Amino acid sequence: MFTFNYLRRRVSIEHSHGRVSVFIAPGNRQTVYLFALAWFSLGMFFLVSIFIEPLLHSGISRSVLPVLLMFILVVGGCLYVMRALVFRALGVDEIVIQGGRLQWTSRALWLKQQLELPASEISDVKAVTPWHAMRNHVEFTSGKRRYVVGDSLMHDETLELAAALKHAVGGR
Repeated sequence: MFTFNYLRRRVSIEHSHGRVSVFIAPGNRQTVYLFALAWFSLGMFFLVSIFIEPLLHSGISRSVLPVLLMFILVVGGCLYVMRALVFRALGVDEIVIQGGRLQWTSRALWLKQQLELPASEISDVKAVTPWHAMRNHVEFTSGKRRYVVGDSLMHDETLELAAALKHAVGGR
């Protein structure tokens, strides 16, 4: 069943005994991303069938290598886009700041990403809220790397998350 609850809160922040826990639920536009994933998969299947058919008829020779290279690049790019769509549709972020360490875990289906770093290394935390409000998110900088948390949040959730992270890492 489809739900059109675009204004559902996604961010949950808990403070307890020097520990800050943040949970970011999947996006409010899950159906859009699932449809995009389905259509993208069908398009990918069509492209793969176009590339594979000549290889099966002519065999692998030196003249086919450029086509094979292009096929590998297209498949790699498509897998990257599919992974991004899965994280957009079904991704859950959990951030825990405790004992001077930040642990960020992002999960979607069987995919998992983890980041753990000392909170003292975080030099900047800011809420990014562009005028169109389509890509509200929080950015934090550690060393020379910039990390983006909570893509497509509501405006108030973005500001609340940035304030909580800034307070937890020492107000930088």
